Amino acid sequence: MNNFEKGYKFTDVNNIQIHYALEGNPKNPTLVLINMASHNLTSWEVFLEDFLLDFQVLRFDGRGTGLSGHGEDETFNFSQYADDLYELLNELSITKAFVLGIAMEHEQPQNLL
Repeated sequence: MNNFEKGYKFTDVNNIQIHYALEGNPKNPTLVLINMASHNLTSWEVFLEDFLLDFQVLRFDGRGTGLSGHGEDETFNFSQYADDLYELLNELSITKAFVLGIAMEHEQPQNLL
């Protein structure tokens, strides 16, 4: 099964295509999963079934990773990643979320504050 069969989608955020999956009951709180820069959104699949018991789950490939675009400037920083996430949340009309990141990706939620 490829990504399109699983229901993964793309949207424009800050002039790049962001690859994402929004799954679960929209009445549940939203949990945003941020993967390591060297991984893609499928990295979380081993945990997904458990997370979906209590959350609507948003997974995405950050700019320059997985199937997301990288834009014209191939140098990225945590502030830029955080802004992309902020715009993705806006695009999906998500106003509140829990955020879980692994490795150095804890910097992204810190930049959202």
